[in-house]
Amino acid sequence: MGGKHGKPLGKKVLTSLTQETNFDAGTVKRLHIAFHIISSTVKDDGVIDAEEFQTAIGFHSAKFCRRIFQLFDGDDDLLINFEEFVKAMNILMLPSASNDKDGLVEEKLKFSFQVYDEDKDNKISKVELSNAFSDVMDTRNITITKAQLAAVVNATFKQASTANADFITYEEYRSLIKSNPNSLQNFIAAYSVDIDAALQNAAAMHRAAKQKKKKKK
Repeated sequence: MGGKHGKPLGKKVLTSLTQETNFDAGTVKRLHIAFHIISSTVKDDGVIDAEEFQTAIGFHSAKFCRRIFQLFDGDDDLLINFEEFVKAMNILMLPSASNDKDGLVEEKLKFSFQVYDEDKDNKISKVELSNAFSDVMDTRNITITKAQLAAVVNATFKQASTANADFITYEEYRSLIKSNPNSLQNFIAAYSVDIDAALQNAAAMHRAAKQKKKKKK
């Protein structure tokens, strides 16, 4: 794990995070270990930057990952501390019988709307939706032409039955996704991370870093 910057997990922080998230104490402790591994990947400074976040989470698109990263960066210092990291994982975790599935999907819907709403005016324009779709396609390694992208955006606005031709409100966005089972499943997949896999990835990153140091000696 990240060495000199790794701080012990305080009881108050542990209790607070188990109350504020879907994680039990054991998972928070595992996330604490993973956090210090990830935060030492590029620079051992006890915080996670955008590059380290993307490596750990496994998003292909740097731009899409940066959008997500900025929303989790609560104090806008371009770095994620441990509490911000745990809350990020709480939103990105896969819905299951072991957590509040409906509640988690609602949190993902609110969060994803913020990802799309670049200018933070509480509505998604066609340009913003186009940018977001482009980033998602990039994340999935799907090539799409500008004409195809425009067609998808126009079809989305039509399907959402928007009251205004120029933007989608949150309620319209929420209704659009939840009313279509396939759209809902695709949405969940786009905004979910396998926490166990992320923890295993962190451990693999730690082993690789140790081997690299050995080779340099």
